[in-house]
Amino acid sequence: MQTTTLSPKLDPWVLSTDSPLALNHRDGFIGNGLLGQRISPWGDGSAYEGRSQSFRHGFWGRDERGNEALMELPTWAVLDFRHPTPMGRPCERILRHRQSLDLRTGTVETRYRVEGSHWAGEVCRRAWVSRGDANLAVLELEIVPESGWFIQVIERFDAAWMTQAQQVRTALGDGLTMDLEAGPDRRPLHLASRLELHGAAPHHLTERRLEDFVERGTWMKITPGETIRITRLISVSDTEARDLHVEPAALRERHEAAWAKLWEARIEVPDPAMQQLINACVYHLYSQTREGAALGLGPCGISGDGYKGRAFWDADLWVFPPLAVLQPALAKSMVAYRHDTLEGAKENAREDGYEGACFAWESAATGKEWVPFPKIHQQRHVNSDVAWAQWFYVCISGDETYLREKAFPVILESARYWASRVVHNREADRYELLGIYCPDEYAQIQDNNACTNYGAAWNLRKAAELAERFGAEVPVARFREIADKMFIPWDEEYGVIAEFEGWTDERVIKQADTALLIYPWEMPMEPELQERIVDYYRAHYPANKIMMGSAIDGIIDCQLGRTARAMEAFQDLLPHFHPPYYTASESPTNDCMNFLTGIGGLLQLVLMGFAGVRVRDDGIHIPPPSASTPVPVTLHRP
Repeated sequence: MQTTTLSPKLDPWVLSTDSPLALNHRDGFIGNGLLGQRISPWGDGSAYEGRSQSFRHGFWGRDERGNEALMELPTWAVLDFRHPTPMGRPCERILRHRQSLDLRTGTVETRYRVEGSHWAGEVCRRAWVSRGDANLAVLELEIVPESGWFIQVIERFDAAWMTQAQQVRTALGDGLTMDLEAGPDRRPLHLASRLELHGAAPHHLTERRLEDFVERGTWMKITPGETIRITRLISVSDTEARDLHVEPAALRERHEAAWAKLWEARIEVPDPAMQQLINACVYHLYSQTREGAALGLGPCGISGDGYKGRAFWDADLWVFPPLAVLQPALAKSMVAYRHDTLEGAKENAREDGYEGACFAWESAATGKEWVPFPKIHQQRHVNSDVAWAQWFYVCISGDETYLREKAFPVILESARYWASRVVHNREADRYELLGIYCPDEYAQIQDNNACTNYGAAWNLRKAAELAERFGAEVPVARFREIADKMFIPWDEEYGVIAEFEGWTDERVIKQADTALLIYPWEMPMEPELQERIVDYYRAHYPANKIMMGSAIDGIIDCQLGRTARAMEAFQDLLPHFHPPYYTASESPTNDCMNFLTGIGGLLQLVLMGFAGVRVRDDGIHIPPPSASTPVPVTLHRP
């Protein structure tokens, strides 16, 4: 596979760089699906001045506009070291600086050699967030000194830069502790840490403790040639529980076992470079989702503050499907979040003067709408996307209890919204949706967006079907009448479904819109029409296009048997991935990192395109390998 983006190194599980200080470097990320932390080129989080680059699902506060947004956590991922420099600033050289991310265990390892005026030695750091223990993280530091007298190891909690922190309390004892409340809802957070030293005894301690800052420096005497090992165990929890008297080796064993269990579900391809990329994409999803919870996932998850952590349709239509195919238990947390925020969606509908549930374009803690631009609230296709994901999960899991108790209420209340929102055009005897913001955001607000209208019709039919199945008191006949008479605009000149009523050929589109009718909505149509639609609209993208069009186009190309075009679509996605850890950006040149939406799109191209996976009402369908596929794919599922 010819590309300038994918690494030529053949290890599909370890991504590494010998230039972590390069300008184009994108930091590594470690996470256990609840707690996430970026790791700097130096191997911990101490390099982020005035920030922590750490986020936790559910730690909601407010942004500069007053809207709900994920708050950045206090600085906690600090295990740094210094040595005495009596003549002022030290003169040092850093040699053989290398950093790697082990995808199998979510571990970042950083190695380098220091040669300075006052000491020299080899340094190795490891950082990981425990997959087996949701609130624990570990930082490890190993130093092999060759010269010098003393070294100071520094551990720290810092909330001084957090404008939303309240009631901060710190303490020094056997370890460090910090307790605080943050945001208008006064969300609690409790930090604690314990240090283990091996290879050198503490000589003396230096301590600083303020109301919102606590730090301890442990001075140790160096014996050249003898290895010093320091382990910092850290708890980041929303409860008071903070027992850190756990054996690090046992903690690591549980961590590796949990990751090994996750990786039983994986995708295999013959090309080593493509395998690296696919493994990295799956890692980015696994490290930011967790089983047994209800977690809203923003377009950048907990890897950064892009989009303020709020959930969009990105979660339901882009990230959720490949995750559900690989790990239904992880994906369940995403659909469960939508059910848990159903009351907020109902309140949105009431405020707009409609019935049912109006799921927010930007959803946070409660499901209330937090989009900062009111007209974008009219991007209502999210309602059907949410309903579609609920049904997708039920089909893939066979979970009848979830269907009755959670999926059905979401699908039904979404359908009630559409039934109250549609307008009946008596002259044409059809139903229309007016003043809708299109999935193609360049189009903004239009009447009768084809994708939105078809999704609403699907939603109404599915609600009617389930209402009859469960004997619910629902106007089934009205739901079906609206669905059957929903208007889908047509472009006579080009012989394609029009993106919206009034579409003109000179327009440029931001992303896939009408093509979504083919996949994932699977609107019945002949292959010739599918081909016209995908080719017509892909010619309307801008030069610097985002990821969400190429992925859908490639899936449709595979469906049509056009393998060369499908590989072109895959290649179009590669410039969005940045070294060394295949961190994705929304467009090739913007810095919206780490864009899980695009990662989900690429994995759907691999799974639903190259492998031909489909999820129907009767479950998942995985066709046997075909000689005509652009890339042979082997799917492993638990």
